[in-house]
Amino acid sequence: MSLTSEKAEAIMAKMAENQNWTFNTQACHESEEVLEGLCALSSKMDVLLSWLEHRDNYKRNRQASRCIQFSRSI
Repeated sequence: MSLTSEKAEAIMAKMAENQNWTFNTQACHESEEVLEGLCALSSKMDVLLSWLEHRDNYKRNRQASRCIQFSRSI
């Protein structure tokens, strides 16, 4: 998977910009439903970023371990 946490953050920022996610309580009659939807989406984005950061750290640690093992075998 070539999606890094930095790329995911950039994609999410672009999505938010394109969706024009501004909240106007006077213009919205279903403000509670909108807030719940935004909270759910925000939570999913946080989980995705967390997973990507965890995966990125795992790959970095694995690569570092391989480099150490390779240098010891020489």
